[in-house]
Amino acid sequence: GSSRNRYEPSAADEIWVVDDGTEFVATLSASLARTGARVRTFSADDSSIERSDPPERLTGLVLNIDGTYDDAAFGRVLRLVSKLSRPLQAAGESRFAFVAGLVRLDGSFGLDAETGGEELAGWSTAALSGLVKTLAWEWPGVAARVFDVDPRWAEWQPAAAAEKVIAELFMDGPVERGFGGA
Repeated sequence: GSSRNRYEPSAADEIWVVDDGTEFVATLSASLARTGARVRTFSADDSSIERSDPPERLTGLVLNIDGTYDDAAFGRVLRLVSKLSRPLQAAGESRFAFVAGLVRLDGSFGLDAETGGEELAGWSTAALSGLVKTLAWEWPGVAARVFDVDPRWAEWQPAAAAEKVIAELFMDGPVERGFGGA
């Protein structure tokens, strides 16, 4: 197979995580901190995100929206993304940068026949996926990726799921990537 570029984070790297309150995202944040990067977490419904001054360079932004779509929460995400546009693109030009949208449908973007599409969380996932796919075009120097993590796996084995996602965060790859519990 083709070898993929892998970025090794260090203390010079800052990553912001929008936390949806799940054990999976808490585990992901803790694991990211162990890579050596500086990690800041913000609650998805917390307006402190908007008051936080962005760093000059931001290596990564991890976006999470819980299954209940809420205009106000998505509005905060949009404002956050526009505020972090310059720091992310600056990091992307000099080293590496990513923005990742984490959704939890079924690990295969609703294409798994066993989970009927009707049960899947709709608008919040569509909004977040659409935003990240748009950023992939708008910010060519930033790795914009949507990861669908099987929610059962994220709940039962949050550490294993988090490790898989983190390995992928620091590599180049397709815009969409699904993770099941295998």
